Amino acid sequence: IWVHCAHNGSGYFTVYGDEALQSDHFNSRLSFGDTQTVWARTGYLGFLRRTELTDASGERHDALYVVGALDEAMELRGMRYHPIDIETSVIRTHKSIME
Repeated sequence: IWVHCAHNGSGYFTVYGDEALQSDHFNSRLSFGDTQTVWARTGYLGFLRRTELTDASGERHDALYVVGALDEAMELRGMRYHPIDIETSVIRTHKSIME
């Protein structure tokens, strides 16, 4: 999930001055399309989905679903797994696991 607005932060306050981390999170640009806009990377994976929900004007809008933190995800054989997916799979394997 990347965000861009007038209220984006410009960096972290740190006594160590790790500019590489700040540049990665706060000064990201797209490699295609509008390459001049500066984005802030949140570190989360998400997706947009059309919903039946409406805003105050009565227009339908998309909802943002947050899948999880990219730092917590595990990659195995080219697939990305989030902890909640593994937990849900384990819970569904047998009813006595939750007891």
